Amino acid sequence: MQLAWGCKPHSGWAVAVLAGGTASAPVVLDRRRVQLCPDDLPRQVYHAAEGLPRPGATALVAKVDAAVTRMTSDVVEELATVAAELGDLVGMAVLGNPRDMPSLDRALANHSMLHAAEGELYRGALDDAAAALGIAVTPAPPKRTIEEAAIALETTSERLTARLGALRAELGAPWQADHKHATAAALMVLALNA
Repeated sequence: MQLAWGCKPHSGWAVAVLAGGTASAPVVLDRRRVQLCPDDLPRQVYHAAEGLPRPGATALVAKVDAAVTRMTSDVVEELATVAAELGDLVGMAVLGNPRDMPSLDRALANHSMLHAAEGELYRGALDDAAAALGIAVTPAPPKRTIEEAAIALETTSERLTARLGALRAELGAPWQADHKHATAAALMVLALNA
């Protein structure tokens, strides 16, 4: 069976769902919360760096970035191994719009840029780790994931939403919005690679 991971990143962690099947008959084979930042480092590193002198801020951001890169690489390698045991991994969807990482000065100058930099840190780490393993990455629009997946799957967003909601009865908890969006994104990858 062809499979795809859908990942919804947050600051320091992500929800990952391994899915196969179709819009009308999705199959969720694995779902997990994966940690992307070590516990001993600040997950919101740009917020933590905000009050530091510039050399300290630079060092902290570099340290967290390196740790996130290592940890995310290990996570994606594990996700790829799990998928390989269950089927043929065709790709990974990462929710979020790819952006250029702002400079440290720019990120620290504007509160909304702090959030943008932190979001890109984790989204970009997932992209890079997957690419390093030769896994094709598809960005999934975070605010229109269901709608875009429905288009790719040639169904309506209402039908896809209903089917994703019905999976809770089959799978049990946890089954929240992040799981549904990650699943929709994974199904989108499968449709785009069919």
